[in-house]
Amino acid sequence: PSPELQVEVDQNNKGTFAVKVTARRLARNVMLTAFGTADAKVPVVEGFFADNNFDLLPGESTTVTFRPSAATTPAAFQAALRVISIVDSYR
Repeated sequence: PSPELQVEVDQNNKGTFAVKVTARRLARNVMLTAFGTADAKVPVVEGFFADNNFDLLPGESTTVTFRPSAATTPAAFQAALRVISIVDSYR
């Protein structure tokens, strides 16, 4: 079943973004991208996630920092952000 991931994004004062991911159900192999669409080849917002590819237990949350390569707006980052888990590979 879908892990029903919830995502919250906050911009820090240093230009980085805090991405909080919460799972309603078990979420295996959660991965964050800034590719805009599932089939895009080039990131819409280039940068690095401090952590990627993790599991979440039901009700568990984790916060991952994203460091953009260049200044970007919160709206641009949120538009590019995709959060997927292993269940998405079966769709």
